[in-house]
Amino acid sequence: IRYSYKLFMLVSVVMSADSAVTYSSVQSEARSWSIPSEDPYEEAAQALEARVAVLETHACRLEWQRQAVDDLAIQHIMRTQALEAGARDDTLEDTGSSS
Repeated sequence: IRYSYKLFMLVSVVMSADSAVTYSSVQSEARSWSIPSEDPYEEAAQALEARVAVLETHACRLEWQRQAVDDLAIQHIMRTQALEAGARDDTLEDTGSSS
């Protein structure tokens, strides 16, 4: 599809008792351009959409890993607290029986 245009402006001077207004004249050669049948940015947009999908998948995997690490940390803390409680009980029993 081709489009073209020509730009013309007439010169006109309006005068009255108090003021004068002048309009300039502008003229240009005919210009034309064509609109491509395919969007030149379509391929780049599709590549970006594919990259976004990859990054979203990667972000989900990182979130799953973070949650797994949090779960392991909680399990470790609970196990440590249970061992400490057992050690306190053993210490109390040892000190109680030796008196």
